Amino acid sequence: MDKEIYFKEVKNLHRGDLIFVHVKPEYAEKAGVNGILGTLIQYGTGEFAHVETYYGNKDGNHRTILEANGNKVAWNSLDRYLAHAKAFRLVFKRLRDVNVDDIKAMETEMYRQVGVEYDKGQLVGLGIKSALTKIPILGFFINKFIWSVPTPFASKEKLICSESAALICMAPKNPDGKPKYGSICQDNVTPSSLARNPLLRTIGEVG
Repeated sequence: MDKEIYFKEVKNLHRGDLIFVHVKPEYAEKAGVNGILGTLIQYGTGEFAHVETYYGNKDGNHRTILEANGNKVAWNSLDRYLAHAKAFRLVFKRLRDVNVDDIKAMETEMYRQVGVEYDKGQLVGLGIKSALTKIPILGFFINKFIWSVPTPFASKEKLICSESAALICMAPKNPDGKPKYGSICQDNVTPSSLARNPLLRTIGEVG
């Protein structure tokens, strides 16, 4: 990850933008249990192991993000990736046609989520499903019939990273009160499936 390119790309981020994280396989074992499971989901579902939402300047940290990772949903610094620059690739995406009111609604949802517990049961369940999708024939049936089935040990009150990001994207409302970007939240959403949603457009990349 080139630091000069990193700071140039991050400069263009707005509050509510999503940061998708690709973990390079050779560094996965250094990311802890959650990082390994996230990388397993990346392996089984496409391109990304993690996603977080950009906030911006907060308490003197000019590149604050909100993420569900570890034990709860919490603020963190985007700059932490610079310490392991070779291990990650970051892709930045933004909702299409987002406006000032949408960003305010997303900010409110970000603050609502702070402190919500991390759903380790959902992470484990998606990790298992993701690994099984790579088995010939079995993988086809999992993708077609089983993937959307709720994970038995998931919690409706807790969140994983992609659920956190999807709910933030669903915060903006139309005049009728319905979510402006309602189709962005799918059953068992993962970072990779969220990244493929056509309601998001890529605005930058580094790594």
